[in-house]
Amino acid sequence: MIKTFGEKTGFPPEAIGFLEEQFCILQQKEMMNSLYAAMDHFFCETDEKYLDVLQEIAEKTGIHRMTVDMIFLILCTKPLFYLYRQKGLGEELFWDTMCDLKYKLMECKEVYNVWGTFVTRWFRRFYLCERFKLGRLQYETVAFGCAAYRDVLKEGDTVYNCHIPSSGALTPEAVMDSLRRAHEFYRPEGGVLPVVCYSWLLYPPYQDVFPAGSNMAAFAQLFDVIESKRSPNQEDFWRIFHCEPTNDLQKLPHDTTLQRNFIAYLQQGNDMGTGLGVLLFDGEHIL
Repeated sequence: MIKTFGEKTGFPPEAIGFLEEQFCILQQKEMMNSLYAAMDHFFCETDEKYLDVLQEIAEKTGIHRMTVDMIFLILCTKPLFYLYRQKGLGEELFWDTMCDLKYKLMECKEVYNVWGTFVTRWFRRFYLCERFKLGRLQYETVAFGCAAYRDVLKEGDTVYNCHIPSSGALTPEAVMDSLRRAHEFYRPEGGVLPVVCYSWLLYPPYQDVFPAGSNMAAFAQLFDVIESKRSPNQEDFWRIFHCEPTNDLQKLPHDTTLQRNFIAYLQQGNDMGTGLGVLLFDGEHIL
């Protein structure tokens, strides 16, 4: 199953071989029973007991916890496939959405040099059929958490939260194509798709850090940023430098213009941060 899934979603051959080897270790009765128990909690309960079970599996087998989590999530794609069918969701949508496992696999390898994932909690809404990849972006239905926006949205209204997977260039063309797909998929009441995005890309001070004319700058400019906050703990540090936060800025990779600009930004004593943005899309244009 791991080989088939990995090939379908673009896992590197080295990763597929490694994960298959580790899965062989897990295929003893006790470990498989524990994995099935974790799956029951993952799909059927609101608690996070599945995380405790996965930790126990890692401790008993000696397999890296991040690897155990990735194998677990791959195994969970089988029942999820049948959930998609039950809900009338297409197979193409399933595979497009499940490619997020590959993106997180590659991030884990880049940051920790481990074939696995370090953001297991992130995946829950994918497996509950609440988050989907539609073109370049991912979307989920949420309640608007602010008091009001432009006399169009009020607190509690349905909005569509978008996420930006690390799946390649974030071109304006790809973003607009994704918004059109989302509009067609969700068919919003009144014809206007209210999209919200909470991301480091929308932190206002970064407009002076992003390379001029970059896709990141263009993406941020699509949104009306209504809230922002500093993140002194530098929680998005790894997204730029592919490593854990450090105060030793001289040792950071500086291979790209973005990395060099951020090093200069941090050397000036600035904090990292995030922003919450809103855009309204009518199926063809941002209003």
